Amino acid sequence: MTNATSCLIGVIVTGICAGIPYWFASRQLASEAKKLHKLSTLILTALEDSHLARLNRDSKGEITGLTITASSTIAGHARIVANLQTVSSESPRDEQRS
Repeated sequence: MTNATSCLIGVIVTGICAGIPYWFASRQLASEAKKLHKLSTLILTALEDSHLARLNRDSKGEITGLTITASSTIAGHARIVANLQTVSSESPRDEQRS
């Protein structure tokens, strides 16, 4: 065999041996992405059904965006407690001098 033939056989064998795991991995990744898309759609639909969000859809009905409207109410309460003490106009020092 010539060097060119050996090199060509090496390229083909390496391509097959390296390509098979990548092919299986790409199929597994596509399957996982499909499951995640379905789960995300379920979660977003649940948010829309509970009136927590509004979904934007295209003409095919596919979700293209999410709008969340929020409102809040703030209430407050305050309480002040104090003790009133009377102080005579004469200080204790003035009483000692007399």
